[in-house]
Amino acid sequence: MILFMGAYAYPPNREAIDFLVNAVLPRVLARCPTAQLAIIGGPIPYQRPWLCAAGLLPDAEVPPFIRCCAVSVAPIFSGSGTRLKILESLAAGVPVVASRKGAEGLALAPGVEILLAEHEAEFAAALVALLGDRDRGRQLGARGQHQVASRYDWQVLAPSLSRAIAATLMQRAGS
Repeated sequence: MILFMGAYAYPPNREAIDFLVNAVLPRVLARCPTAQLAIIGGPIPYQRPWLCAAGLLPDAEVPPFIRCCAVSVAPIFSGSGTRLKILESLAAGVPVVASRKGAEGLALAPGVEILLAEHEAEFAAALVALLGDRDRGRQLGARGQHQVASRYDWQVLAPSLSRAIAATLMQRAGS
């Protein structure tokens, strides 16, 4: 199963979901007829036999849902903000195919910890490759998981944040 996480009401996610449903999945299904797309994050305006619209999930159910998927996809072409959908998937050991914009700002090595694609054919080819080669998907997911744990885990980030806050407070006190 291919996973996309995001609310359709948010324009960059709407663009991504429309792209997946209308352009990418038809190409994937031509080569992997049993492929499915799961979308979590709220209601969507699509119904397809291969589409699982899971809606909103309680927070506790999100990590197990992610782990049930073979690959996560983030074709984000506009907008800004944190790339939590990618970090959550990689933290669960699930490989990710994302656009460059989708992975913007994340310290992940393309082809090693994440796959990058820009066009429907590239996304479809990457998804088909990962669906057909689970070992490669596991390796990519494991390397991504290691990178997320070593760079983005709260146990790693909290000490740096605490030091930055302390330095700011000391600087303000000295002013």
